[in-house]
Amino acid sequence: MAPKQEKHRKKGSKATEPTQYMASNSSQNPANYPAIQSSGDIDSFLAPEDEVRIELKKIIHKFQENIRKKLFTKRSLKMKINAFFKSIQKKWDHVLKGQHDLRMTLYGKDIQEMVTLFLLSDMQLNRLKEGGENLATLYLKQEKFLQQSLNVYSQEMEALVYLYDQNLKAGPLSVLLTTEM
Repeated sequence: MAPKQEKHRKKGSKATEPTQYMASNSSQNPANYPAIQSSGDIDSFLAPEDEVRIELKKIIHKFQENIRKKLFTKRSLKMKINAFFKSIQKKWDHVLKGQHDLRMTLYGKDIQEMVTLFLLSDMQLNRLKEGGENLATLYLKQEKFLQQSLNVYSQEMEALVYLYDQNLKAGPLSVLLTTEM
């Protein structure tokens, strides 16, 4: 830290030297120069201090022009950078909006397909239920028919057994007589 303070002091002392010199010199007063008083023309007679002052003014003017150019360059660079970032932001927003729109359209299509598949599966499930109910009804009808057939068959078997028993008891001639009648 000590070298920085020394540097700062040196700059300060250099800055005060020309002002101290100019303040101590009484030649700054135009009344001290008779040529300036008589004709009003500064170029006709210049003191060495005035020449230094004019040179300092020229240097300061050039320095001010350089500062203005640098500030203008800085402002234009800042505007270009801001425009660049704005264009990047617009492009990024455009890409995000495009992706969002694409996602929403794909999402809408997927939802539509899922709803369609759900409706188709629901219809197929209803068809299967109806088919199962029809099969159950057919099974019950077949079972009822078989039960009736079994009852008829058992009645016929009972009648046949009864007739067989009757024929066995009556003998072979009675069978022939009953059949011829």
